[in-house]
Amino acid sequence: MAKNTNPVFTLPGDAGVGQITNALGTNAVDVIAAPVGGCKIDALPITSIDTSAKIVALQIVQTSPAKTIKLGQILVPAESGTKSDGTVLPVNGLDATRLKYLQKDLAGNYYLKLKYGQKLQAAAVAALTADKTIDVGAMTSQLDDSV
Repeated sequence: MAKNTNPVFTLPGDAGVGQITNALGTNAVDVIAAPVGGCKIDALPITSIDTSAKIVALQIVQTSPAKTIKLGQILVPAESGTKSDGTVLPVNGLDATRLKYLQKDLAGNYYLKLKYGQKLQAAAVAALTADKTIDVGAMTSQLDDSV
């Protein structure tokens, strides 16, 4: 059977979350690793319990050949997605105005593809406030080779 030249990402995917803490400083955390066959990141919500605005850097780390691809930085307002009155929404990590490497699907939604051997990582540009966290989630779909 010929290889599909127009991949369709219709199979159920996975979800991952990386939690950035004060103890990590500016070290990166894994958000999600691509399974065999790769994946498409359809949503990348970012929430924070920090009472100060922070900047989160996103990158793809590839194992072979070893390299790191810096994607960009996302501004995360204080208490994004966690404020008790609901006035501060979660941040869309797939913000095409901040990340220039995103692709757009036929429905006009931005996404990020990872191939096997790649993982998405997130890091705070400056350390968080003590006892505060930022969660970076990823919701994916997987390549459907049967299409």
